[in-house]
Amino acid sequence: MAKAKEKNKSEEKKYTKKELQAFISDVSAQVADHNLPSIHTMIALDHALRVSNVRDILDEELKAQARDLWTKIKSSGLHLSDPPILFGYPPLPEDEGDERMDGADSSSQQTSA
Repeated sequence: MAKAKEKNKSEEKKYTKKELQAFISDVSAQVADHNLPSIHTMIALDHALRVSNVRDILDEELKAQARDLWTKIKSSGLHLSDPPILFGYPPLPEDEGDERMDGADSSSQQTSA
């Protein structure tokens, strides 16, 4: 079974920037023409964002196109979390960030008088 996973990973297609741009444009056009259901659009875009070399080929223009497409999918009624590769990572609440930095829970720290 491990060999099958290795084989699948090594055979994974890597997109060029031009191919990814064509893919996103094609999916966007089908969405605009109402030819592609939202769930299929989400699956297609999710596939494109999971390609191993996506960080190398996804420039700001392609990110903007993909964000626009993702927003259209969400506006159709699908409840989705925004992918960090397109929208950035959400900021940590201040309390959580402090706890992670010093490793201590602020509620357990008490000062004695």
